[in-house]
Amino acid sequence: AAAGCCGCLTCCDLWTVRAEVMFLRRSDADQLELITHQETEETLVDVENLEFDHNAAVRYQLMREYCCCWGWDIGYFGIDSWTTSGNGGGDVSPVLQGPGIDFPSTAHGTIYRAEYGTDLHSAEFNVRRRFHECVTGVAGFRWIELQDELRTLAIAPQVNDFYSIDTNNQLYGF
Repeated sequence: AAAGCCGCLTCCDLWTVRAEVMFLRRSDADQLELITHQETEETLVDVENLEFDHNAAVRYQLMREYCCCWGWDIGYFGIDSWTTSGNGGGDVSPVLQGPGIDFPSTAHGTIYRAEYGTDLHSAEFNVRRRFHECVTGVAGFRWIELQDELRTLAIAPQVNDFYSIDTNNQLYGF
């Protein structure tokens, strides 16, 4: 069989669709006390205690290769609402802490909740050039959006939001 234009044994237009499952795990955060015991100052909830479970993300990819050995592909993966939380208080008088601020409790029975959530989205567009059956060059553009939110609230004896720290990173690259 004669080799095609780019060293392939066959020379034909080709569509490829892929769906892959990726299992992701966040690394643990650095130590930051969020809820402490008012009298003993013992840590009840620390950011290190807010562990994310493994999460699955489906990655989709659509590729088109032309007989001239040039092609393109687009891809996407994302995770919405990857969350974890921790409660502290109840039978003690807790102090809710945040970066640079303290909210002391006035009564036993107060329960605070710290919630930490992440959304991650990634999309890409690439141009492909096949040089040989086993060698393909790829150049492209990628967009990644990472959103993190740390939220604290009282959940007993009444519900009351205290603060929310929100970051939104949009990253672009070639």
